Amino acid sequence: MAFFDSIFLAHPRSAGETYTEHMRFAAWVSFQLLRAGSAAAVHSVIPRLCDRTASTIVKALAMELADRSCKVSPPVNLKAPGGDTKTTQA
Repeated sequence: MAFFDSIFLAHPRSAGETYTEHMRFAAWVSFQLLRAGSAAAVHSVIPRLCDRTASTIVKALAMELADRSCKVSPPVNLKAPGGDTKTTQA
């Protein structure tokens, strides 16, 4: 049972989530990264298309991850895109 707990439950618990909550969020993050990567691939071939799509997705994802980490980690200073400093959680 300890093996099962260490593989499947310990990390979600440390993030303050159930296994299912963590799985759903991790799948959503994966989908966002696939969207950003696909947009970047399209942009690499046809620069006029998706010229801000990947960066917009990545910035939004970074903010979401920073906001979620506030629940379980101590504060740190992050330099946001554009030079603004944001105090958040690690």
